[in-house]
Amino acid sequence: MKRFFLIILLLASVLLFGCTKDKNKNDSENKAKDTQQRPIHLLNKVDTDNNAIDCKEQKSQSEMNICAKNKAEEEITRLEKILTDLKKVNNDNLIISSQDSWKQYRDQTCKLESKQYEEGSMQPLIEWSCIERITNKRVEELENFYNELQR
Repeated sequence: MKRFFLIILLLASVLLFGCTKDKNKNDSENKAKDTQQRPIHLLNKVDTDNNAIDCKEQKSQSEMNICAKNKAEEEITRLEKILTDLKKVNNDNLIISSQDSWKQYRDQTCKLESKQYEEGSMQPLIEWSCIERITNKRVEELENFYNELQR
């Protein structure tokens, strides 16, 4: 009789431990998935196949984030082009130091703007949109400056 109860107790322990172990495994898998959704740093927040997304028909938050990143990167490319053109016309170190200071301003301003959404799925959208907006203004300023130098 004692042997029977020991076997029952042993089986109950194995079943209980096994279920707990599977539950813990599922909990850790869910935490890993959750961590993937929660961005650590803006540049690592959006890493999906950009070609598969139609930015005119965004349906999910991750698609909106990717499209915002793409738009910001387009503005950054425009910025790099006008800087290259400016350096050809006026190769002054002031342009470089000015740009370094401006970039720091832009990045800190956009981090501040998106801070209220920290750890949320909207944070990349807000920060990339800010980067796009401020970079676009900088491109316009530099284009005007370039045009003045050309006169």
